[in-house]
Amino acid sequence: MSEPMKGTGTKIVIEWMPDKNSSIPLYQQIVDYISGKIAAGDYAAGVQLPSQRDMAMQFGVNRSTIVTAMEELMSYGLIESHSSHGTRVADMLWSPKHRQQPPNWSHYVKQGVVPANSITMQRLNHYEASPDIMQFSTDQLSFDVFPTKMLETVMNKVAAQKPDLSYLQPQGLPELRKILAKRLAYHRNIHVPESCILLTTGLVQTMILIRNCLLKPGSSIFTEEYSWLYSYPRQTTGMKVRSVPMDSEGLCYWQMPLNRETDSSPLVYTMPNYHNPTTLTMSAERRRQLLGFCQNRQLPIIENDIYGNLWLDAPPPPTIKSLDESGTVLYVSALNKELSPALGMAYMVAPESVVERLADMKRQTSDMLSFYAQWMLVRMLDDHTFDDYLAYVRSRLQERRDKMLHLLDKYFSDLATWTVPQGGYFIWLEFEDDLPVEQLFEKALLNNILICPGTLFSPDKNHCLRLSFSYIPEKDMERGLKTLAELTLQLKKHF
Repeated sequence: MSEPMKGTGTKIVIEWMPDKNSSIPLYQQIVDYISGKIAAGDYAAGVQLPSQRDMAMQFGVNRSTIVTAMEELMSYGLIESHSSHGTRVADMLWSPKHRQQPPNWSHYVKQGVVPANSITMQRLNHYEASPDIMQFSTDQLSFDVFPTKMLETVMNKVAAQKPDLSYLQPQGLPELRKILAKRLAYHRNIHVPESCILLTTGLVQTMILIRNCLLKPGSSIFTEEYSWLYSYPRQTTGMKVRSVPMDSEGLCYWQMPLNRETDSSPLVYTMPNYHNPTTLTMSAERRRQLLGFCQNRQLPIIENDIYGNLWLDAPPPPTIKSLDESGTVLYVSALNKELSPALGMAYMVAPESVVERLADMKRQTSDMLSFYAQWMLVRMLDDHTFDDYLAYVRSRLQERRDKMLHLLDKYFSDLATWTVPQGGYFIWLEFEDDLPVEQLFEKALLNNILICPGTLFSPDKNHCLRLSFSYIPEKDMERGLKTLAELTLQLKKHF
């Protein structure tokens, strides 16, 4: 199992195993591997290596083999050990093999404009690609729900059509934007022309475009006290993310610490439907009140509705955008949550002037969206194929949610509380004691279980956990939750 190495804020990943059938001793293979990485500049000066126990697990060898390898690397002057800082790549490399040192990449990576993800997020991103891990963290559909046959049929239709693959408008494929406009009118009561729709590769790109084009450094973004915005720093770099309390009906807008003298170009970011991570749904009355509050103050709203199609028991209340008659709301949604992240498709509804500005920046800073993926979505959305598929997805997600709720009652009833999500992918657990969820994350990972601690979604310490029921194989769900409950009990005894 490979592991991001803690160090300068960049993710250094071990994706290699020694050959146990080789005539070269295992410790020497490890020495050659690490010294080669240092010589190439991949492991910069000052980077901290994992503990000897972790390296033994990652390389699949005895700890004594790691001790021997570390002693040899230390004798070369390549690494140095500090009682308080662990083992790090040496600042000065004196070995003849390494006298021609690479640039001090550690210095460069520290001075970049965009901060690195937290170590926890880096590890999540890394392990979510591992087939050996039980995934309670992934916000995508399980392979047994994924519409393989439907996509094969659509791909064949698109290939037979031989669509034009030349450069398109930076706003996105016109045919797809026309269909989205029709669907928004029918399903969301949002009536806009295609010129008011911008296609992007995903929510992250959308937020970065908004930041770069509409806001100035230091602008305030008011959002729920738990929010997806806290988990990825790059889309809000240079912004002041301001926490606003929540209750069972959603964002408590009247507690927004808005100060026109100190808050530069403020806006509100909210997720009314199946909020990530708390899964709460904002009431219809709260939506109307929030919109009125913001309209009276000329305060823009970004409404994130990426899970809006994934309702499980009943459709959600009307979107805030459908109530908006003054152009206050920028509406953001996506199609990759219902299908696959590989399609990389999100969209935003905004005034034409905003769409044109963001489209211009998109052309400057990134490659265009996949033409093939856009044509596939045209074919799926142009008839009842997608809606029939959505009905199937909802039924499968409802089954998975109900199974996880049953298992939580079985294993966590004395450990945590939770609400029943009405849509989306997640269940939000709040432990009754001040449980150190970061330690639970570490212990779960050692047992091949990946979870999302609540600390990823808040600037403040908390004892919450987000569990996904959408991806993990159902055969593994009980085993994983049972183990997680046992690890929680172990932590409670020692805390």
